[in-house]
Amino acid sequence: MHKTLYGLMQAACADHCIYMHNTPRGSSIVAVHIDDMAAAASDKVEMARLKEELRKLFSLLTSEN
Repeated sequence: MHKTLYGLMQAACADHCIYMHNTPRGSSIVAVHIDDMAAAASDKVEMARLKEELRKLFSLLTSEN
């Protein structure tokens, strides 16, 4: 029982993160929660660059309008 509760307490603290990247060309933010992520960028060019970099590491499914 103790191990189960300990594992739950760890998971509650480590299941989300926010990454920020700033350069003279633009800024981007990626928020991660367990196995989902949301991204925002300062402009379309920066968003395209961000998606390209993320696709090198992950299989992405996007929901674009």
